[in-house]
Amino acid sequence: MRQGAEDFLTKHGPKEDIFAAVKRAIARDARQREKNARLLVLQERIDRLTPRELEVLHQVVEGKPNKQIAADLGINERTVKFHRTAITTKLQVSSVAELTRLVLAAGWSPTCPKG
Repeated sequence: MRQGAEDFLTKHGPKEDIFAAVKRAIARDARQREKNARLLVLQERIDRLTPRELEVLHQVVEGKPNKQIAADLGINERTVKFHRTAITTKLQVSSVAELTRLVLAAGWSPTCPKG
């Protein structure tokens, strides 16, 4: 019923109610703008990855070891390590846990990259 409305006010309601509703709406808008800005930065980082790095990233987030990723993609294990290094550098993370949090914050599902 609300569809984004902050509150429903009567036409001749107290000014305090109106001011409180406006303050809540402004605060909600500020939070949403901040969230959108963070998502934009994350998406810009992810967009720097090559298609192969995205494939490796997807499998890393699924928890697969380098050896399995290499076998799945038909590449050398050293190449997987190279891609992982490039991924962590481009995404500015230092651990798989941090990488996973970033990917989930960007809206990726564990089974399907890019949303």
